[in-house]
Amino acid sequence: MFSLNDRNNLYLSFGIANREPNREDFVNRTNAARPLYETLQNLEAGYNLKGSKFMLNANLFFMNYQNQLILTGALSDVGAYIRTNVSQSYRAGIELEGGVMITEKISFTSTVTYSQNKVKSFTEYLDDFDLGGQKEISHSNTDLAFSPNLIAAAAIEFTPFKGFSMGIQSKYTGRQYLDNTSNSYRSLDPYFVTNADVNYTWGGKFFRELILGVQLNNLLNEMYSNNGYTWGYLYGGQRYTENFLYPQAGFNFMTRLVVKL
Repeated sequence: MFSLNDRNNLYLSFGIANREPNREDFVNRTNAARPLYETLQNLEAGYNLKGSKFMLNANLFFMNYQNQLILTGALSDVGAYIRTNVSQSYRAGIELEGGVMITEKISFTSTVTYSQNKVKSFTEYLDDFDLGGQKEISHSNTDLAFSPNLIAAAAIEFTPFKGFSMGIQSKYTGRQYLDNTSNSYRSLDPYFVTNADVNYTWGGKFFRELILGVQLNNLLNEMYSNNGYTWGYLYGGQRYTENFLYPQAGFNFMTRLVVKL
């Protein structure tokens, strides 16, 4: 890290990490086709600005993977879906974070991440019910599964008096693909969710601190799914796709009581 002055900092970092396949990756493969370990080369550069009532962080990142394990539709010798090493894939983008004290009692923070998350090339395996076995389909420069290009969040907090706070938090998540083919028919739609919370904290004679809170989730009653999986096959000369999604709750709320002795 390099300090330009008390308010401005620059930094640059580089790291390498390796990760072994998990137990299931080994169990579902034969001795002749063992999966390789993954290697990540991570390069980041950033800038920090901090004032008396505001802050700003900007971070550029490039994450280069070698032998990343992904699902391609390939089957093991006993019919189980297996993760396969792909030679090269990467994540590259920018992260921005900012915050400001609007007044002594109101603060605002926001974060935005834009990235490209790509597999340079891989072979998809599709079950072929007409001829038996699996059909191979080549892909290049496609998006990594469950890797939205854009994520943005914002929050505002109001503290009218000591011990009491209330806030609203919103988050946008861009389109996510259920597999690594960048096919919009096998994807999760973007969604925007807003939550709110109210908390009151006070001390007492018989406890150090007591916190009473209410959390309001999905205020706008957004109908969305944040996870799922997809399956496809060839039959009668046509490709069929079946998507299975996990819908999330509409508007709901929770209360909490925390006692610290």
